[in-house]
Amino acid sequence: MARRDRGGDPSRKRLKKYRREWKINLIERDNPDWDDLFPQFFIEDGPLAHLQPREAPM
Repeated sequence: MARRDRGGDPSRKRLKKYRREWKINLIERDNPDWDDLFPQFFIEDGPLAHLQPREAPM
């Protein structure tokens, strides 16, 4: 399958730039210090806690 050339479409570049700016603004609004939020997802009652391995009972 041939690749399409996407380099010459200025509207695509504007959209791509907008999306990056929007994402950065969103992060800076909700997390102005750019703290690492990953550990919060795996705390005991976090949204991804079920993916964390459980300790074996002794």
